[in-house]
Amino acid sequence: MFGRNIMTDTPFGAFAPLDHRLGPSELRLHAIEFAPWRDQSDTVEGWLSADERRRAGTLRIASVRERFVLAHAYLRAVLACYTAVDPADVPITVTATGKPVLARHSAERSRVGFSLTHSDTHAVVAVAESELIGVDVERPRLDLDVLGIAHQFLSRDEADALGRSRDRRNDFVRLWACKEAFVKAIGLGLSHPLNAFTIRGFDGQIPELADVEPAFGPCSEWSLRCSPSFGDCFVAIAIKSATANVVRTEPWPAPPFARTPSHGCIGESQ
Repeated sequence: MFGRNIMTDTPFGAFAPLDHRLGPSELRLHAIEFAPWRDQSDTVEGWLSADERRRAGTLRIASVRERFVLAHAYLRAVLACYTAVDPADVPITVTATGKPVLARHSAERSRVGFSLTHSDTHAVVAVAESELIGVDVERPRLDLDVLGIAHQFLSRDEADALGRSRDRRNDFVRLWACKEAFVKAIGLGLSHPLNAFTIRGFDGQIPELADVEPAFGPCSEWSLRCSPSFGDCFVAIAIKSATANVVRTEPWPAPPFARTPSHGCIGESQ
């Protein structure tokens, strides 16, 4: 399966399957900046599923719709490299709770779990063996009532920690990104109460789950990472793996729809 190239009908050329499978503790991050490829959104929209195109069509602001299309096309380009199919044929389906996953109809498919997030400027795709994986990107905002939000939505321990913080705005963003990454990993998104679990160590240390419902635990089986990326943004990852090793691929210098990324490991993200 990994010995062939998949040609597409787009002007971007060939997709080369990755030359090795994911390791059991390996988590890869792929990222792209939107700006150089905005003129490609109409071309790659055809890769999206009918439902994705319908969702894109409901977005009335052109720039928002463009980012949605590019982010989901980029996700398909990344997954094409892992599954050895054309991006338009990547078999993405959703669970009963709405979490996107790869369909399991092919026994030959490598185990690949994934999560997509994007900001105004970048898209990030996290890939690992486990389907219990989530990624989120957040940027600090000056107009937020950090403590008010914390006391309303977060756990008591988290709110108390933010109350003691000397870098409250950035600590809040790190915490919120980790919280969203976790609820994406379990497939429930923001329908899951954010005060139902607790994260500690978000104040510049390595974050970790300190309390979680039994259905998703134990805490020791989860890894969280959060690091600054793309200027003032923070990217957070949650995965049910006690020993996750985060590998960042080099950003594609050409359209992601044209090339296979390199796989230089820059070490574990802190």
